[in-house]
Amino acid sequence: ISNKGSFYFDDKEISFENLKHKVSTLAKDTPIVLQGDKKSNLDNFIKVVDLLQTNNLKQLYILVEDKKNQKN
Repeated sequence: ISNKGSFYFDDKEISFENLKHKVSTLAKDTPIVLQGDKKSNLDNFIKVVDLLQTNNLKQLYILVEDKKNQKN
């Protein structure tokens, strides 16, 4: 999820409607890595998590940046 609210699937920008379709075709044991820009909207993050739960995708990994290794 970008800071402008764009959704990405396999590093390609995608609409939320297309994301819903893609997610619905995934096997239930597919591992999902969710990454959001720190300035992205929490509502969009929740929309994606809800979408994953609705489709019974349970292997969710949230990718976060290590602030200790970032320069100010």
